[in-house]
Amino acid sequence: MNSRQRSLSPGKVKTKERLVDMPVIGIDLGTTYSCAMISQNGETRVIPSSTGRDLTPSVILFESDGRVLVGDDAKVLLGTNEEIVVGIKRYMGKEESFAVGGAVFTPEALSAIILRRIASDSASFLDCAPEELKAVITIPAYFGLAEQEATRAAARIAGIECLELLAEPVAAACAVLSEDSREVPLVVDVGGGTFDVALIEWWGENQKVWAVDGERRLGGLDWDRRVETLVWRRLFEAGIDSNAEADLEFVDQVSFKSEILKKRLSIHESATVSLKYNGVRRTVCISRAEFERASADLVRICVEAAERTVEESKKRGGPKPTKVFLVGGSTRMPMLRRAIERTFSLPVETVDPDRAVARGAALYAERIISHNSTVRIGNVLSRQLGVRIMSSAAPFSPIPIVLPIFPRGTRLPAQRAIVLATIQDRQPAIRVRIMEQNGIFPSQRLENNSIVFDAQITGIPPLDAGTPVDLLILLDSNGRVEMSAKMHDTGAPLKLEAFVNGVVDEREIEEQKSSVGGLALIG
Repeated sequence: MNSRQRSLSPGKVKTKERLVDMPVIGIDLGTTYSCAMISQNGETRVIPSSTGRDLTPSVILFESDGRVLVGDDAKVLLGTNEEIVVGIKRYMGKEESFAVGGAVFTPEALSAIILRRIASDSASFLDCAPEELKAVITIPAYFGLAEQEATRAAARIAGIECLELLAEPVAAACAVLSEDSREVPLVVDVGGGTFDVALIEWWGENQKVWAVDGERRLGGLDWDRRVETLVWRRLFEAGIDSNAEADLEFVDQVSFKSEILKKRLSIHESATVSLKYNGVRRTVCISRAEFERASADLVRICVEAAERTVEESKKRGGPKPTKVFLVGGSTRMPMLRRAIERTFSLPVETVDPDRAVARGAALYAERIISHNSTVRIGNVLSRQLGVRIMSSAAPFSPIPIVLPIFPRGTRLPAQRAIVLATIQDRQPAIRVRIMEQNGIFPSQRLENNSIVFDAQITGIPPLDAGTPVDLLILLDSNGRVEMSAKMHDTGAPLKLEAFVNGVVDEREIEEQKSSVGGLALIG
């Protein structure tokens, strides 16, 4: 249903049995576009942006007077202002900072600004206060622990209570399948900046994910870059000044027009755009065949990940897929659909590319708060987790390795107990580093993993070297990690402090909450 057809009654949202004091929404926090929806009795509606559109561009512009634009008003100024932030989702969970708007922001803070815009628009639409909002927020299925925690932190900074993080392919399945559906969809989700694939068993109340795969940094933006390369080639063939690549305004013009070309090539066999440089207007024409040749490797990455997902499910005794759902704006490109059809010989259905994920999140949010539904979707760990150790196997090597604890695909929730030991007499503490798979395939090599938890066990009595200590690692149904430690021989509890690497801590969250909350959002 179009969001303009009917608005909700003020203040409260009706669910299947009761009125809920706090409105609960679904948010698709995307790399290039974001979308919010609400579900009432299974009927979903888009929450329009401040400009009346279904989608909010994930673009932030810091103006010189200290005001901030988010969405359509910011996107139309791309290429005219250097104080613009785009694609921030790709930096979540990374120790990055961005100097913009006269201040320094983390990825969490910038994502929080987008979420704050969505919260403001949602509160206006629902006639409630922004701080009343609760939400299910979607993330790529292949997001690791740091990215997940960074997303939760962004929600807190924005003042939104995040009920749960929901994998985007799972959200898409929720949007299409009812609780009594009987399907095993392979969901291929190619968004603006991330790519995911998941095999989901949807069999009555037996709803669970069997396998996931994907790429954190693959999406429509990468296809845009391939078009840009073709456009620049045409321009240089036409004799454009070689200094054009140093003209930032013209570079942004090429980038903007390349995105338009990409979208047109999803519909037409060729497309043309006009570009102006130094007062001279040039026309560039690109054929779909050229574009597909230039993007063949990107399509291959998607297909190979989908094949790995099916194979992983098979290894775990999972069912075969019965159909394929294509989700995300980039799946409009015919090359992706053809490649999937050719590879799997299954029915392929395109599922509302721009809104399916938000719709599924809204339906799942209503499911969570409804007394009429206790069905939850069983999930799996997207990447292997291990602990950094020094191997004692002969021949001894001083190079540390990663000892796997939870293999990729581990059914959640899960727990694992391991025994550590001191290496010096009277050693009072043990440092524990939990590592996460950083590449396509699990590996014990340190360079193929990233630190996600840096923990310190303290309070160990002054005993001989080799004193054993028990470490219990718990993964909840959402993949969040909890750890506890105790003395192996006596069971006496030990103090354990852990920090998520690449994610702001409690103090920084409070600081950024004040900073982001003080920004004047306009529009």
